[in-house]
Amino acid sequence: MAVLGADIAWQCLAFGRLHEILVLIEPVPMGVGTRLLDVPGGTDVRRSLGEYGHEMKLWLDVVPRSLRPPVLSDRRALPTMDR
Repeated sequence: MAVLGADIAWQCLAFGRLHEILVLIEPVPMGVGTRLLDVPGGTDVRRSLGEYGHEMKLWLDVVPRSLRPPVLSDRRALPTMDR
């Protein structure tokens, strides 16, 4: 399936429907457009870069939240300790 547009891609990512993302980066003015990976709390992705002419390709493999190791900023993932 091909998803075009950062907002739709973000919604698919939020619902766990994306496994891989290809981002084609073109030189454009900074601050224009919708942020693709502006996810509250962040998300883990594996990255690889490739160039083709003046465009850069960025492949992102999405790591499901259930497979990510716990991080300090994600309090829900930390085990509780009885004192």
